[in-house]
Amino acid sequence: MPRYRPATTATFWLEWNRTAELVARTFRVPRRLLRYEDFVKDRDGSLRRLGLKASCRDINSTPIADLPRHNLHTVGGNPVKLSTGPIRLREDNEWQTKMRRGDSLVVSLITASDLRRYGYGFSIGHPV
Repeated sequence: MPRYRPATTATFWLEWNRTAELVARTFRVPRRLLRYEDFVKDRDGSLRRLGLKASCRDINSTPIADLPRHNLHTVGGNPVKLSTGPIRLREDNEWQTKMRRGDSLVVSLITASDLRRYGYGFSIGHPV
């Protein structure tokens, strides 16, 4: 599976998010924002903020916080989609520590117009 350059991934991020918003507006589909990092930090609170009465007790009581997963098919995206087995829910901040500063700056500049809308701040080097 190809690995995309940070600038390409940033552009995809913009396209996917803007397309999702456009489809929701066009077809009057209610939508709520749930960022992965917020869900991982507070699963039950995230579900409550979405108006769901479901609970993640089973997930939270499991030390490794794995979810079952069945065979998936994908055309593009993260290579993990091609594997089977549990999905590990964990904070993923590797992009903040391992991305080269120049790449991080390019990503910040490409995504700057939408960062605030999705709850991120802008800083040179790494969005916060």
